[in-house]
Parts: sequence; C-alpha cells; structure tokens
Amino acid sequence: MAILKHLFQAHQAGLTAYSPDCTQSRLWGNLDHAIYTATGFQIVRRQWINHDINSILRFYRGPDDEPLTEQDPAEAIRKYDSVPPEKLQYGHLMVKLLMMGPSLVTIWRGENVIPTLLRVKGKTQPAEAEAGTIRGSFWCDNGVCNLMHTSDDMAEAERELAAVKLDHWLDEEAGQAPLIAPIPAPNAYVAHSGIAIVCDVVNRVLIAGNIDPMSIHLPTSGDAKETNQQLATHLCETAARHPNIAPFIHAFLSGNLIATTDMLKSLPVTRWEYFVIQCGAVNRDRWNNVL
Repeated sequence: MAILKHLFQAHQAGLTAYSPDCTQSRLWGNLDHAIYTATGFQIVRRQWINHDINSILRFYRGPDDEPLTEQDPAEAIRKYDSVPPEKLQYGHLMVKLLMMGPSLVTIWRGENVIPTLLRVKGKTQPAEAEAGTIRGSFWCDNGVCNLMHTSDDMAEAERELAAVKLDHWLDEEAGQAPLIAPIPAPNAYVAHSGIAIVCDVVNRVLIAGNIDPMSIHLPTSGDAKETNQQLATHLCETAARHPNIAPFIHAFLSGNLIATTDMLKSLPVTRWEYFVIQCGAVNRDRWNNVL
C-alpha cells in the first residue's frame, strides 16, 4: 500500500470537499459518480468534518498570510448572520455556508489528479462553467453554493488537511473507500439553487392565495444554463400574470440583494432558503451578462 504523502508527491492524489450545500441537496453520491465516470479515479480516504470560523480561516489561509488569532466560534456565527445586505459580499456568504453544516472531505487517487479534478469541477460561477463540469451541471446557479472545493496543488491540500486536523493522513497508507450511491434526479426543487428555491417560494405564495402554481420540471441533464433559462422564463411569465409577487421576482432576477432580502422577511422561507436565495441574488449579474 502507498503512503498518502508519496501519492501527493507523485501527482497521484488530490483533495475535494463537498460543501454543506451538497449535503442539503444530498448529492454526494451523484458527484462521486460524475467524478468517477469522468476520471476513473479511486477514493482512498474520506471523512466528514464540521467547520468553525477558525478552521475556515486556516483552510483558506495563504502561505504568506499573517498568523491567525483564534476567534470565538459562536460569536463568529452571530457576526456573519448580522452582516446587513448592503455590506454583504461573496466572502461573508462563503464563511456562512461553511459554518452551516457538515462537509465531506475526500482524497482521490489516479494520474495527474489535481489538474483533472479542477477541470471536472469547473469555474466558480455556474453561469461561466462549461457544460458537463460539476458547476456547469447539477442545477447550480451561484458561485457560493456550487457544491464542491478542490485543492489547487499539493501545498494547498496539505494546508487544508492540517486546517481540519486530518494531516495525519499524509503519513498513513492510502486505503480504499467506496463511491456513495446516487439519488434520483430531483424534479422541481434543489436546496443549493437560489432560482429553484425562489420558484418554490413563489408557488407557496400562489397556493396560499388559491392560485394555480407554476409547473416546474427541472431538466434531467442538470445543465446549469438550461435550468436557469427555463426557471427564469417561468418566473417572468408568473410576474406578468400576478402583480402581487412580481416585485420579489423582479428584485431577485435583477440581482437586487437589498430589495430581495427585505421582501424575504415576509415570505415563507427557512433560514437555509433565505441564505441560498441571497447567494443567488448576489450572482444574478453573471446570468444577466450571458443570457
């Protein structure tokens, strides 16, 4: 059996982390099989982790950054929850995401692993990701809840393993772990897509008003561009027919985070959905530039 650090040194190991949005949508197995089908790579190590503010800052710390000062995890949650929408930025949302649930760290084994995993993952923004990549598929719509992280190089993988206290793996035998079984493709709702959740929330409002809801059927391909175009069309048509919900739809589709957040306070959404809709609104400019 090979020692894990020797595999990294030989460019035969790479790290991925399925983030809490992947957990919410239960797509771990679907991503496993997509990566395996595209690469033939084998899983050699796997572990659930729960981030707090300190592990997040260690995880994303650059090699030349100043030493970190430990922060109170509970206070950090309150701090990031209280950022007003006019000051909310991508970095705030990423930290919030990682503190909202478990992530699944996986080490993959094969040839030229890291560059291949980066290619399979796709660009950060689903609007710009190539079709067939993870982020160009699986109904992704924003650059925060885009399902997975991949280390850029061995040094980054080592730092990230140390950040979550898994660096002891590097001195151990690689081992082997199975792929997770995939779930059936969702029909109308995925927990990591802002626009899909907006459609569901609009339907809740329509149903409560004794109005027929939109008929939503997510494309089975999961293609991000097809999904966005289809759902945006449904929302625009609904806004034209129902003026009472139109301001919320238009605020979201135009990327007006402040107006969207203000209207969410009176709509039937969970804390998670509130967050993902904000992530979708922040990134609507990317979609509006490509469509």
